[in-house]
Amino acid sequence: MRVYFLVEGNSTESKVYPAWLSHLVPELGRIEYPDTPDENSYFLIDGGGYPSIIYTQLPNAIRDVNDCGNYNHLVICLDADESSVAERLDEIEDFLNSANLQISARLNIIVQNRCFETWLLGNRTFVRANPVGEKLLEFKQFYDVRQDNPELMPKHPNFNTTSQFHYQYLREVFKERGRNLSYSKHNPGRALTPTYLNQLQNRVVSTPTHLQSLQNFFSFCQEIRSQIQ
Repeated sequence: MRVYFLVEGNSTESKVYPAWLSHLVPELGRIEYPDTPDENSYFLIDGGGYPSIIYTQLPNAIRDVNDCGNYNHLVICLDADESSVAERLDEIEDFLNSANLQISARLNIIVQNRCFETWLLGNRTFVRANPVGEKLLEFKQFYDVRQDNPELMPKHPNFNTTSQFHYQYLREVFKERGRNLSYSKHNPGRALTPTYLNQLQNRVVSTPTHLQSLQNFFSFCQEIRSQIQ
């Protein structure tokens, strides 16, 4: 099994995905260069954000995969942001068709709805039921991510975008847990741990209508692990 991952950000996703893959598909080892894939390995590179990940880096990734010739999967992971998942999928498909790009591996698109921090808000045990912080209390009264699907949480009126709000909500969740815990794009902290990951897996199992884009990622990992001999 050989997998090529193209992830949106050079900070959060580039740190968290390798940490999670080491637990979800421990049989896969990470390689440093895309042209030397070992059996049961993956290569991961960031796409420099949106829209660069689609219009600049995806063609480069396709070139790497086609030149190598023995990758099984090309996986692109990116935020939906203010678009819907369907709109982001259509955007990628339209670009591939217009550029006439053919891929020698199976293309898998993981759309983080709305953003990666939306997924991380799904950890019910980490979000305090009765917060004391003024800002987190305000956010929780606006939308309770412990009870309701984080993917459906709308934009708070004090923020310009939904993703900005979800990011700040998560930062307040971490802050509530103590001075030694924090979250930022460059330091995802506790989100890297298997305990945090396990709680997200528990959420999608116990409430399958929630975080369906995260379920797509978990399902992909289960699929490729089952194919490893």
